[in-house]
Amino acid sequence: MRYVKVLALVLFFFVAMVFFVQNTEILTQSISLKFSVFALQWTSSPIPIYLYILLAFVLGAVLSTLYFAVDKLRMNKEIKRNRQQIKSMQNELDSLRPKPLQEQASASEAGHPAPPEPLS
Repeated sequence: MRYVKVLALVLFFFVAMVFFVQNTEILTQSISLKFSVFALQWTSSPIPIYLYILLAFVLGAVLSTLYFAVDKLRMNKEIKRNRQQIKSMQNELDSLRPKPLQEQASASEAGHPAPPEPLS
């Protein structure tokens, strides 16, 4: 599966390079963005189109990383809670198990019949 991922990544970069080489003239054109709301107006300085594309890519990568980091923290918290629950249940199970044979032998010597052995 790792080779498939590497191959897909190489293919993606190859297609991206072909796209940029074939569209160099268009991508180097500068554009400026306008934002106007009511009386407020803002216009950016002219920036090449490829920088907008690069900025969108970087912003998407940062937002994706933040999303997955939050998800990983949530999952780690859930794993910790589940491990504590498993430990508690294991302790409860250990307390409910029959006693070892040495304790059963001492109980039978004291006049108490030994309980039957559990089936495996």
